Amino acid sequence: MKPASATTEDTDHDQNTWVQTTVRQHQAALIRYAARLLGDPDRARDVVQDAFVKLMVQPRAQIDGHVVEWLFTVCRHRALDVARKVAAPASALRLSTGASAPSPNFCRISRWTVADRVSRPS
Repeated sequence: MKPASATTEDTDHDQNTWVQTTVRQHQAALIRYAARLLGDPDRARDVVQDAFVKLMVQPRAQIDGHVVEWLFTVCRHRALDVARKVAAPASALRLSTGASAPSPNFCRISRWTVADRVSRPS
C-alpha cells in the first residue's frame, strides 16, 4: 500500500497532466473564440489564460465529461467582464464630450453560444 503522500503526489500529477493535455487540445480554439468576442488578440490570450487558471483549481470530477463546454463558458464570461471594463471608459468619455463612440464588442458576444462554437469550430 502506498503512503498517503504518494497518493497525493499521484493525484496532483494526474491533475497536472490532465490540465496540460486540455490546454494543448483547446487553447487555440479558445483564443480564436475570445478574439472574435473581443476583437483584440492580446486580451483574448489573457482571457484564455484566466480560464485555464480556473481550470487548474477546479476539481476534475466536477467538470470531467464536459470540460470543453465549461472552458468556453468560463472564457465567455471573462470576455464579457473584459468587454464591460473596456466599454465603461468609452461610455464616460461619450457622456463628457458628447461624442459618439463605436458600440462595444460585447454586443457580439450575446449572439454566440458555447454550443455554436463547439459544434461549428473555426
